Amino acid sequence: MTRAYRVDRTGITITAGFSTVTTPWSAVTGVQRRRGQMIVHQGWRKMLGIPTGALTEQDQTRLWRLLQSRGAAQTVD
Repeated sequence: MTRAYRVDRTGITITAGFSTVTTPWSAVTGVQRRRGQMIVHQGWRKMLGIPTGALTEQDQTRLWRLLQSRGAAQTVD
């Protein structure tokens, strides 16, 4: 199943098939950078992975900064 990811002012939205889930920035408690993905923590036990393998280094850096800032680094929707 193909997944689409959107990171914007409201948070992180993942669409898969007919399902869409948005994680608001207020729910993000931490982020980690791993090979091929960025892990977004939502509390102690819940997390989501955003694949980064298809992104350029510049886009990965931009995404990392945005995730670390919990959306504050967003300049354009």
